[in-house]
Amino acid sequence: MAGFFIIEDSILKSGNELMTRAQVDNLWEMAVAKIKLVLNEQFGYITNPETFLDVKKIVILFAKTLEGYTFFAAPLFEFLSSQRERFEQHLFRRLRDEVKHVIIYFKFI
Repeated sequence: MAGFFIIEDSILKSGNELMTRAQVDNLWEMAVAKIKLVLNEQFGYITNPETFLDVKKIVILFAKTLEGYTFFAAPLFEFLSSQRERFEQHLFRRLRDEVKHVIIYFKFI
């Protein structure tokens, strides 16, 4: 997906008028809305904090890359920030389970 927008940006800068800046920006806004929708749905299935962070890193890399090509990526960063509570809940659950395991299986005398 990043490649599509990078190529479109390059075509715009070359002076070729296949699409206008407004059309490309409109496509970008639609793509961001769809990305956020899909990520929100998929984050609901992720229970492993490491997986959550891996996906977050990929989205940040994607957004930073396209930001370098003058695309407005702030909505993606805002979306990731909004998912913080969900991540914290998964992390808390995992840590609680690990502490429970230690208390049950290890004797501290």
